[in-house]
Amino acid sequence: MDKLLSVEGLHIGVGKKDKYIEIVTDLNFTLEKGKTLCIAGESGSGKSLSSLAIMGLLPKAVNVSKGTINFNNKDLLKYSEKQMQQTRGQDIAMIFQEPMTSLNPLMTNGYQLIEAIRANQICSVSEAKHKALQIFDAVKIPQAAKRFNQYPHEISGGMRQRVMIAIALSCNPKILIADEPTTALDVTIQAQILTLLRELQQDFNTGLLMITHDMGVVAEMADDVIVMNRGIVEETGSLTKVFSLPDSKYTQKLLNSVPKLGEAQHLKKIEHQEPLLEVKDLSVRFPVKKSFLSRINYEVRAVSNINFNIMPGETLGLVGESGCGKSTTGKAIMNLIDFEGSVKLEQSEMNGLSGATLRNKRKDIQMIFQDPYASLNSRKRIVDLIAEPLLLHKIVTKHKVRQRVSELLIQVGLDDSALDRYPHQFSGGQRQRISIARAIASAPKIIIADESVSALDVTVQAQILALLHDLQKTLGISYLFISHDMAVIEQICHRVAVMDCGKIVEMGPTEQVVQNPRHSYTQRLMQAVPIAKLNSRRDFKSLLDIHELVNPIYLSNAKEELVRYQIFNGNHQVAIN
Repeated sequence: MDKLLSVEGLHIGVGKKDKYIEIVTDLNFTLEKGKTLCIAGESGSGKSLSSLAIMGLLPKAVNVSKGTINFNNKDLLKYSEKQMQQTRGQDIAMIFQEPMTSLNPLMTNGYQLIEAIRANQICSVSEAKHKALQIFDAVKIPQAAKRFNQYPHEISGGMRQRVMIAIALSCNPKILIADEPTTALDVTIQAQILTLLRELQQDFNTGLLMITHDMGVVAEMADDVIVMNRGIVEETGSLTKVFSLPDSKYTQKLLNSVPKLGEAQHLKKIEHQEPLLEVKDLSVRFPVKKSFLSRINYEVRAVSNINFNIMPGETLGLVGESGCGKSTTGKAIMNLIDFEGSVKLEQSEMNGLSGATLRNKRKDIQMIFQDPYASLNSRKRIVDLIAEPLLLHKIVTKHKVRQRVSELLIQVGLDDSALDRYPHQFSGGQRQRISIARAIASAPKIIIADESVSALDVTVQAQILALLHDLQKTLGISYLFISHDMAVIEQICHRVAVMDCGKIVEMGPTEQVVQNPRHSYTQRLMQAVPIAKLNSRRDFKSLLDIHELVNPIYLSNAKEELVRYQIFNGNHQVAIN
């Protein structure tokens, strides 16, 4: 056994003496060369803090009270800061969950990689640049030279994660820690990142410690598994043992909460003569400034002439990867951005509405956003946040507001104790329930749910999906459910529309689209969904070849529009005019 890392009796806590609170209790594991150990659990389980302890990056308020972290027969907890700086990068590297907060927005992608190389190796800038470009190629970044000189905000989330992986691998570390490396990524990008990690692990014989809440990712990657819950190890063992014969009820709960593609009970088709929402020839264009001296006007067509209807009491899933135009479609329907075409709610045209007319119409159409913490005002109490639509639309009088807010909170599974608290005092799942309570406060006929469960733990995700379904049954609400995950779409949607590059490429009943996808793009989405089952590992190499589609660019002042797609395949660029 080639043992790389051994964690024994690790206890992590916050505070001192009588105010000490233990966050991680008695964690033990061993990581071997060329193997993958997954630490799985929900938010707050202590899995990320355990990885930060290994890296010597715990916050000042958090400390290790007991235990050892042995690497090369030495306890890392006894290392000085200078020794840890030498160990980080050279021997142990980490890929953080959110690359946009880890990468410096003022530095180019290439310079940040050069900086990492020169911090751990003696070499000139030109030598470091040459090696950096080689690493960019190794992590399958298309057009490496172009990406090298771009800034993090100029590339997609998947590309930013590849830059993070490149930085982590810059000095060939013996151990790679990946903390939620695929959270909130599109399923195809997720599949690419997982395949990339698998291949790089084989090439460099690296020990991989993966932190995740996604049991589908665990099934795809792990040799051994640790399941944590509120700082305590609930289960440990090989992948086969944990998935086939789980001892812990918590592990069973995690496995049962994962949406399994092809196993959902399909909803009956909604039959109505008149649609609630009619979308016809909807298009959204954004101007593009090419250069300071350019006289030619360009524009990106984010959404191109799409059409669909939603019936009363029906859920239509709008699915596709980031950048396909699905969120833009939702914002256009809400009149949050300018658009062309027609959007009719109960036969009433919404395009062109403004002021009081639009405000009155929004009583019937509401939106749930992806990040509840960003969409809720952090300075307001929950009672005030939910009261806003009630008072704005004059649904209740002021002296009855508190009672009605309390009723709404109970309806979404919370209680009166939440009324006078603030958003930061709740978990992610609770904040999303508050967002739902705010959305249903005005008794809307339709709700647009934009990636409303994509960043939630699987058990919380299952609770929110069940809540949305129950509200639909009791209140008769229709949903436009925007997501990138076909397994989630299958759980809640009557019909599905699949978007790619601003167009709907396939639409039909959920059962038909899931079980018999006709369009190649839909088939690609289905192939990429990780499945939380033994022996479910698939060959994602077809997804590893990057096909980065850029939305059509139009010459807006030309008599005949020139359409150009730029398709990047590997490091080759092809233009189709």
